[in-house]
Order: sequence, then C-alpha cells, then structure tokens
Amino acid sequence: MDDEPGPSRDNNIDLVIAKVLEGIKETLPHVSDQFIMESIHKHGRTDTISATEHFMNKVFNDCFYSYTEEDQGKPFGPVNQPEMTSTSSEPMEVVPYDATHPNVTNQYEEEQIKKAMINSLNDGSIRLPVPPLSYTPNTTFCENEEEMIRDWNKTTGLLNQGNSCWFNSLTQMLYSIPKFRSIVYHSPPITWHQLPIVNVKPRFVIHAELLLQFRALFAQMQFSEEKFIRAGEILRTVDKLYTSNGTNQSTIGTQQDASEMLILIMQWLGDSIDAAIHAHENPEYSNSVDDNLVISDSTGQPANSDVAGTAPPGYQEEAPVVSSTTDTKATFGPPESRPNTPTEKEPIRDAQGARIPKSPRQSIPQLAPVEEAMDTSDVSRRSSSSQPPVLENQKCGEEEPLPVDLTVNEDTVSLVNNLKESYKKIFEATLTTSTIYPDGTSYGEENKTVHCPASFTLQVEYGNLHDALEASTFSVRDDGVNIRNMYETLPAVFFCSLSRFQFDRTGEKVHNKFTFPRELFMDRYLKKCLDISGDLRKELLEKRHELSLNRAKLQGVRSYPLGNGKTINLIDAFETVKNVTSNMRLSEPPSVEPSKREEGTNFLENTGKTFPYFTEEIFSGLSSYIEKTNEAIISLKKEESVLVKEMESLQEKINSIHEVDELKKHKYELHAMIIHDGEINRGHYWTYKLNKSIDGKEEWEKLNDRETTVVSYDQIEKEAYGTGSPHDPSAYLLLYVQSGADWLMAGDNETHSESLGNLPSDLQSLVYLKSTEFKTRLENYRQRQNVRIDLPHVTQMVDSPALPKSLKSFSWYREWEDMARDMNANPDGGETIMRNRLDAYQVPVVEDNEILDMKTTTSFLWNKITFLDPSAFVSSEKLLEAHLLETIDGELGGKEYIEKYLSCSINELKEDAENEIESVYNRFIIHYIDTVADMKNIYLSRFVVFCVTQLPRIHIPVIRYLLVRSMMTDKLGVLEKHAKKEIQGYIENSSDNGNTMYRIAEMLAHIFHTTLLSAAHCRISWESLEVHFLELNQSREKIETLYNAMIGAKNARILNMSLRQIADFLEQPLIYFITQQDIEDCTVIALLASFRMVVEVLMNRTFHLHELHTTLTHTGRTLLTDNIVDEICIGLYTVHKWSRGLEGHDPTKSNINMQELFVLLSNKLDFICASDRMESDNEKLKVASKMQTALTDNLFHPLDTLTVGAECELDGGYSEITQIQKSRISIGNTQSRINAQLADIVNVIANGYNM
Repeated sequence: MDDEPGPSRDNNIDLVIAKVLEGIKETLPHVSDQFIMESIHKHGRTDTISATEHFMNKVFNDCFYSYTEEDQGKPFGPVNQPEMTSTSSEPMEVVPYDATHPNVTNQYEEEQIKKAMINSLNDGSIRLPVPPLSYTPNTTFCENEEEMIRDWNKTTGLLNQGNSCWFNSLTQMLYSIPKFRSIVYHSPPITWHQLPIVNVKPRFVIHAELLLQFRALFAQMQFSEEKFIRAGEILRTVDKLYTSNGTNQSTIGTQQDASEMLILIMQWLGDSIDAAIHAHENPEYSNSVDDNLVISDSTGQPANSDVAGTAPPGYQEEAPVVSSTTDTKATFGPPESRPNTPTEKEPIRDAQGARIPKSPRQSIPQLAPVEEAMDTSDVSRRSSSSQPPVLENQKCGEEEPLPVDLTVNEDTVSLVNNLKESYKKIFEATLTTSTIYPDGTSYGEENKTVHCPASFTLQVEYGNLHDALEASTFSVRDDGVNIRNMYETLPAVFFCSLSRFQFDRTGEKVHNKFTFPRELFMDRYLKKCLDISGDLRKELLEKRHELSLNRAKLQGVRSYPLGNGKTINLIDAFETVKNVTSNMRLSEPPSVEPSKREEGTNFLENTGKTFPYFTEEIFSGLSSYIEKTNEAIISLKKEESVLVKEMESLQEKINSIHEVDELKKHKYELHAMIIHDGEINRGHYWTYKLNKSIDGKEEWEKLNDRETTVVSYDQIEKEAYGTGSPHDPSAYLLLYVQSGADWLMAGDNETHSESLGNLPSDLQSLVYLKSTEFKTRLENYRQRQNVRIDLPHVTQMVDSPALPKSLKSFSWYREWEDMARDMNANPDGGETIMRNRLDAYQVPVVEDNEILDMKTTTSFLWNKITFLDPSAFVSSEKLLEAHLLETIDGELGGKEYIEKYLSCSINELKEDAENEIESVYNRFIIHYIDTVADMKNIYLSRFVVFCVTQLPRIHIPVIRYLLVRSMMTDKLGVLEKHAKKEIQGYIENSSDNGNTMYRIAEMLAHIFHTTLLSAAHCRISWESLEVHFLELNQSREKIETLYNAMIGAKNARILNMSLRQIADFLEQPLIYFITQQDIEDCTVIALLASFRMVVEVLMNRTFHLHELHTTLTHTGRTLLTDNIVDEICIGLYTVHKWSRGLEGHDPTKSNINMQELFVLLSNKLDFICASDRMESDNEKLKVASKMQTALTDNLFHPLDTLTVGAECELDGGYSEITQIQKSRISIGNTQSRINAQLADIVNVIANGYNM
C-alpha cells in the first residue's frame, strides 16, 4: 500500500477499516468505536486509509489526545458529518470483526477479515504506541465500578492486554515471593528517582526502568483497592529488552513461552539490581560523564543483620537481593537451544554468548521522589486491619527533588551487603558436575557452576517429578561414561520447567500426564548426601534391574508374538486350545445383525458356524493332551500371579528407598504453578498460587488474568497433571519454596497497615494516588446510579397446601400492639436487653407447634434451593453458617468494624485480657448494627444486618443470638472462643437445648437465601433480554438467550410467590428485594419475544419446527422445540392468571394492562389456528393449539415449576437490584418495548399469510 497522502481508497475498504479499528481498539479499549471511525474518515480525506504504521499512528494520536468522556455517547454518522453522505457510498458504520455482524455476508469475506487480523499480529508491521504507565483513561475496564471493588481476601488480578497472559502468570508467580517483593521495593537508590536516570551505565537504563516499573506494579497489586489492574508500560519495556538483540519478533500482542520469558525477566531484573547496587556504592557516577561501569561481585562480605531478623538501615522491611559468583558464573542468559519453548526464536548473541544490548530508551513517568535519604529510626508496629489503611495527607503532586547525599556511609554498605546476600539466599544454587568412568574413576576436576535462579528443565516423558529430576542428575553418554550433577547448595526458591514443547518436523506439544508432590525433599540431589544417596542409588538400580527382568517375563506371558506385529496372551491361547480340543462348542447360530455378504454368497442360507469335533480316533492321545494343556494353563496363571506380586513389592521398595531420615532435612513445598492450555504457539496461561493467611489458613487461588477465584487442590490436580489429551490443560512451570523459611514468607504475615508502613515513601504516594483515583471514580459512579428503587407491592397469597396454616404468626415476632408491653420486643429498651448474655438468664422458648412450623418452612425452602443449585450447600446448617459468616467478612464486616471503628487489633488480643475482650465483644454486639444500618449495600447483602435492620419487631434475644453465632469464626481470634462459650452456656441453660434460637435463625437464613435466589433469577432474565435486544444477531444464540430469559422469569416468579406465602407475617416488603413489576415486566417481554420467534416459524411454509432446536452452552443439553413451546405456554398461562388479578397482580401498580394483553394474544392465536398455514402441517397446528389452550383453558399448568436454567451465581441483594435496574434502563421503557413486539408479531403473521 502507498503511504503517501492522497485521496485514493483501498479496494477492500471495509476489510482495511475493520483492521485499523481492531488495532486501535486493542491499544485504546476505552475509546468508542464511533470516535475511532470519525478519526479514520477524517484522515481518510487527505490520506490513504490503510493498515500501515503511518496511517494508524495518525488515528492513534487523534484518539489518544483528543478523546474525552463526553465523546463516549456521541452519535456517529451523517448527523455529525453530513458531507460524507454525498461523497461516499460506503457503509457509514464499520465495526471490528464479528462473525455475527451483518456486514460479514459470506464465508469468503469472513475468512479475509480473519486473515487480515492474523497478519496484523504476525508480520510485525503495525507497531502502535502504548499509553504510558501514568496514563489513566476517562473510562475504565468495568462499567460498574462497584464490581471493581477488591475482595481483600484475594490477590489482585491483571488485565490481559492482548496475548499477555504469559506476562500476567509470571508476574503473579514472582509476586507470590514476599522477600523478593521486598528486594524489588527497596533496591533502587534514591538517585534513580530523579529523571532521566544518570546514575547507571547507558546499557542498563532500560533495565533500571524495568525494576522501577516492577516495584510500582507489585505495590499496586499488593495495595490496590480494585479487583484487577493494568500492567501498562512495563510490557513495552519488556518488549524493548527482548528486541534489543536485533530481532524483529515483538512480544507485544503475541504468545510467548512462559519458561523462556521467566529466565529472561530474571536475567534483566538481576542486571538491574546489580546496577542498583553499583549506584548505591557509587552515587557520584553519571552516565553522561563516564561510560566505564564495573559491578563488583562481592562474596566475602558477612551476612547483613537483616538475615538475623533486624531490618536494614533506612527500611522497615528487610531488603534482600543480588547474585554472586563462585568458580564459573552462570548468568541468567536465555536457554541455549532449549527444546522446551512454544515459540521458535533464538536470541542474537555476541561472541561471548551474551545478549546484544540495545541503546537507552525514553524514561518512564516520574514517580514521587522520596522525602528522606536513609531514615534509620525504628518503626513501631502498626495496628492490624483486614482492610488497607487510609493514607492521610500524602503528597501526590509534583515535588522539587531533594538534595541527594553522594557519600557512601555505613548504612549504605549494610544495605548493599544485605541486598547481595538476600538475593543469593533466595535464588542461587551451586552445581558440581562430575564425569565418572564405568570403572568408578573420575575424569578431571569437578566443574562448578552457579545458577541464579535455579531452574530445572524436566522431561515430562518420565511421568513424575522425582524420576525426571533423577534423569537430569544422572545421565550416561553413548560411550558408557556417567555424568553426575550434584548440588553443593540449594536456594530458598527454585523453578521446575516441564518440557512440553518439542520442535521436530511437526512441532507438537507433549500432553503426557506428569505428577509432582506438594512436599519435596531435595537431599538426594545434594553432594554432601552423596555417601547415603549413592548407596541407596546402587540398591535402587538393582531393584530396577530386577523389576525389568520380571516385567520382561510378564510380557512374555501376556504378549507372545504371532507375526505381522500382532501378539496374544499365552493363557488365552492355551485356554482356547483346551476349549477346542475338549469340544466345548460345536456350533454357533447365525448372527442377528446383518453382515456384509462375501462375493458369490447372495443366495446362500446363513446357517452360522460349525466347529471341528475332536475324537481319540482323529487325535491320538487327546485326553492326555487336554490334561497337559490344563496343567500348562495352571502353571502360566501361577507364574503370572507370582510375577505381578513380585513387581508390586519391588515397586513399593523403589518408591520408599529414599524414605530415610537422613534424606529428609531439605524440605520444599509447592507454592505456585503456571498452567498452559492449548498447543504449540497458541493457547492460554494462568497461575495457581498458595495463600497462607496470618491465622495460618491455607487456600489455593486461581489467577486467570483479571479473575481470582479460590479453588481446591483436588481441582488443581485435575488440570495440572495433564491427561494425555490435547484438549486438557497441564502444568508448565512449578515454583517450590523452602519449608519453614519464615524470613522468606514473612511479608505475607503482616497486616496491611504494617506492610504499607514498610513500603518506601514514593510507593506509598503512588498507592495513595491510585486509591484516590479509584475512590473518585467509584463515588462518581454511585452518584450516577442513584436511581430510586421502588418498594414491592405486597398482596395476600393463597396458602400453599405444602405449608402449615400457622405460618401467619410466630411468638418471637411481635405484633405492633405488643411492642410496648414486652421488654424483649421493645426497641426503646432494646440496648439493655441486648447487653444480657444468652447464658446469663433463661431465654424464652417457643411451643412445639411453632418449632414444627419452622422446620416445615425451612424444609420447603431447602428443597427449592437445592433443586436449583444442588452443590451449593451440603446441609441446611451449612447454609446458615455461610450467611452468618458474611457478617464478619468483607467491607464493613464485623472484623473490619472491630479493627477500624473500635481501634482494636484482633490478633493482638490476648486470652488473659478478659476485661478488654469483654469490652470489645459487647461493643460490637451493641453498636455494630447502628453503624451500618443505613448502608444499602450492607443491609441488603448481609443476612444478620438485614434481619436486625429490616425486621424491627424481631425478638431481641434472637438478634444477640445471630450476632454471637456470626462471631464463631477463627477469623476473630480469641473472640471466637468468647462467642462459643456464650452459645454453649445458652444451650446448657435452655430447656430445649437451644432449639428455639437455632430454628428461628435457620428459617430466617433460608428465607433470606431464597430471596437472593429470586432476585438472581430475575436478574438473569433481564440480563438475557438485554443481550437479546442489544447484542445478538445469530438465531441460535437468540433461541438460547430467550429460553434463559423465560426460565429466569419463571423461577423468580415461583420463588417470589413462595416467599410471599411464607414470609407474609413479617410485613416488610423490602425483604423480597425485587418488585412484582420487575417479575411481570421481564416475564411478558421474554414471552412476547419468544412467541414472535415461534410464530415466524409457524406462519412460514419454508421454515420447520426442528430449526428451533439448539444446544445449551452451559449444560450441553439439546433444547428441543417442545421445550421452548412449553415455556411459552407457561408464560401464556401466567398472563391468563394475572389478567384475573391472581398471583399478586395489582392493576393499579402494574406497568402492563394484563387484561388487554390477554385479549390481544387470544385473538392472534385464534387467527393462527384458523390459518390455512396450519391445515397442511399437523405438527405446526399442534403447537398453535397447545399455546391457545394454555391461554384460554384452566388456571393450572403441570409444568409451572422450577427449572434449572443458566448458571446462577448469587451476589448481594443490593448488587442484584442494581443490575436489574441497569438492564431495565438499557432495554428502555417497558410499555414501548411491549408495543413494539406486538406490532412485530402482527407483521410476522401478516407477512406469513401473504406469502
């Protein structure tokens, strides 16, 4: 293409524009398609529209510097650019490639667009600028800022910026090493905070930027209040370092080998930390004056006091780092011809084998300079909190850089020594390689190499980690010479790279199953243990040889060669001979299944098979032969049994041969792993990481780009080991850490306040800046979303025969007239009774009939809950416990309230401080509810808070019981014991063993959970409708989406109706979360959209009912036309009931005139059933008649029951309501939408009739 300006346009203009739009969108995802299109057309008037760097840079600069938030909703087309209508016949709106888009009219055009997208990534011709690290777009990655709020029990995710999953996974793995984080935080000298960086040799300027960017990224990951963040400019820096050797293969937007990139990134970070140490030791050095930089490899310095537990000068957390040498230094260089890489590229090296560096690049945006040079004061321990502390009065603007002290004092020397020794202690391993002749003599001297980091490349063909490690430790050359690789020292951390990628003629990924332990003893690979492990290895080899011989014998019995590559089991062979010679079968009847006839047998009768008959006359000595054959069979079976047992015994001995105490002193634990799913040169990475909380709780996290979820290790094993199938994922990188290395993992045992206090001041400023930005966005979003949520209208429901009549009242829920007379139900005197411990007096009990009613209610709701989600809870008690725990967890939960509002560190409460414990305990119970009572996002999402704030007539001892039960969690330390003691005392004092309070709490929890379920299914219906009307073009997707909308609306209606029957005595409309109007509107809209879809098939002779068949993506189940019609019938049946004022329908409150809708639908079905279109197609007539019957017949439908639909993930009540309102706003006015659908149905009927 021609890059010179000119008025011409490419012939395939739509393809080119789509390519440009896609490229800009990947780099600037916040900019709207309309704005990008305006820019493309604007520059297209004076330049050729092309997917070249020249043209795309113009569009990029326009979008990057000119786009504002006001542009987001601006219309695009002839209204804004009237001149375009007369000068071009091209489509005014071109969107990124989407197979469902109507512009993609045929397969050829679709393939051309796909090819253009692939070429734009592979040819490297398009290199767009990337916004700098400090750049914050006007819009964010998530429309709902509430969804961006981080769960502080989970690790921050990283946004995938286009094939950057490899970087996200590696970053999460390195971030999971707290001591390494500390090194990254503290190693850069103060001189590097004055840009441009001059206190570093030119070839290490980019390395220095990488270190500064990693420390900023780590700080944001640790303290960000958002659930995921964007890595930003660091990806460009990694790309510059990677391409500094002259290669034109960029890492931006392309898949990379995680193992190779780990080694490279660690090399670059190692170089940058070396450079940082040099800058500490030579603060006067300037790259603008002298180009000679020598970084000494000091090894003779004593360990810093940090290793012994004292923090280094100037920092509150020990600041580890850097490598040293021994005899032969092995750097972090890229792997030499490594066969374990999913991308075919080899870095360019100089004559010495080192990577060729690149010239310096532009520096990163300036971070806030530190306020002091080296503060040597002690730091007091901060108060603990489950939330990060609020930073007050931080300086986040531009500051004048303070003078830098260019002298090297004792504190600097101590810091440098600490950095070197700590880095060495974490990552460095010393390997000795020996050459041993077959006679046992050694050849030459041992060769020593230092590996930093220590990374084992293991062949997955060996099946398990120990066998693969052994293969890399002991190898035999073709001439019989043994090569032995033993370690003199091991680091605190090492990596295992599983060689799953092989480049041969085909280039395939190895999917073999490969197992690895969670605990690993490395003693057998240490040189100092060679005397013990050497003897055991000899024994091991003997056992393996013996096992090999037995295996050969067993194979001889089970796989005797027949020729032509076929084998037979000898036992089966002798059994067959025995059966034949014994005349066990004389004939076989003809097969029932028809078989292919041989040539010339067409007219022959099939009489089966007739077998030979052996007699003594034919076979002399037959009986003796049969006897000998039977003896051979017995002998072979015995031999097989003995061999199997011996092999099992030998395998057990082999597996346990190293299980000796002398080889169990260097224990390592699996800490993280990176999983790969896909094939060579393509696929996806994610990370599993072990989290250990301050209280010792362990749980594994799945870090999949922006998503962080807690998973069980059983689930990890299913994905990590591999199955041999190319369709299943498998582990690619493992991280093991030294067991008991508290100094290594100490950072994870600090509270947020302590960790933030230990952070360098410039990073504290960065954290504060990011926190302020997010809080501002969040507040702006909340103000925009301040939409009034109508309270639902409550209508008396017909009692269900499955429920007891007495559900309309309970003694523990007082009537208004009783409130003034009953101390337990009087809000004015509530605080006094709330102070009374449950074990200090005789708590009232309820009658047996009430207990029975509550159990019946709970059982009724439990059946509905487990039907919709069988795996959510194993029992009713677990459901109650889960909702009680919500009171303690999360934002403004009990734990945060105690630590933040009561200024009490839970972990610092001592068991012998009875008065303090009692004070905190009671203050929480009495005052916590008042603190959060007015916060909708709390009382609509937390069960206990909801009960207390929304049910004012509840028995006050029940309130205390709920609060005390919620404190029975190990997250509250000694307070848990206090709560358990009170509950146990109450149970012992109670005349019914505590049954009253438990049954009340259990029933209320089930009511609350059913309310959440009802809201969630209503939300699913509205979200499905939003997708249907605003996003979908493919008919198959429309069918499934409308089905989900109908199912969601039906489930919400049934659950809501059940709740109104059960909980009517509470007389609190807000407990239902959603309104009757929410349910009615989504039910009718989903019904009409589905009805229109079926009517179109009925009225068109060329359409067949089976065209409505589809496969549900969430279950894989086939959705038949009958299933869709059944749900439409239920919707019609529901409209019929609502038209008669049943099931809670109140015409004065409804958005829809149900009687008028009922008449309109009846008329249309009457017309359809009477149409001649139905006369020639009985199946269509049956469908039409079935719908007509549902609308006009009786008021009972047998299929009007709960149905498992789309996957339903429960959120808090406030979030569910907010999402429903959002979807309603997107869909538009309900009456307008219904009128439009009715008009569309009329048109479909008319068009079908006129065909």
